[in-house]
Amino acid sequence: MLFPNQTTARLALRHPVPKDLDHVFKGLSDPAVIEHYGIAYRSKDEARAQMDWYEYVWTNEEGLYWVIADKESGAFLGTVGFFNWMHPNRKAELSFWLLPAAWGKGYMQEALAAALRYAFGTMELNRVEALVEHGNTRAERLLLQAGFKKEGTLRECEVKEDADKLISLEMYGLLAREFVPGKV
Repeated sequence: MLFPNQTTARLALRHPVPKDLDHVFKGLSDPAVIEHYGIAYRSKDEARAQMDWYEYVWTNEEGLYWVIADKESGAFLGTVGFFNWMHPNRKAELSFWLLPAAWGKGYMQEALAAALRYAFGTMELNRVEALVEHGNTRAERLLLQAGFKKEGTLRECEVKEDADKLISLEMYGLLAREFVPGKV
């Protein structure tokens, strides 16, 4: 099956490839990125598991992840994608992150809009869910701008990796009929 690369005005959303390992490790070991992200790696060998997982969810039709890259330079900026794709229920969970140098430039809004168009169009999803660690106001603001609705709080539902600390997650959802492509 051909991977569904996407483009936007400034970005190329493409299939993750082995040469992205250094960038994935850089992002998912950066304290600013992982502060509110559920995954963190201490070595490139550990980060290779993330690369393998990107490929696994794609080949098994359980989701898909795009590398977000600058369209002109090809510079790696982060990732956006879907996992826990439940075909019969027409829903999937959203995940995203950017390298800190790319923050505040509107890249994630642009990438998210393309990803959601694909989700509600080609994937024929009815619902996209996002779980956000309590206190991650940047992610919450992004989701609200995209039209997601806050649906509740999962109180002390997860142990933060390497912190042995219980965290709460905020549940956000967006339905196909609520999605406005130009809103993000």
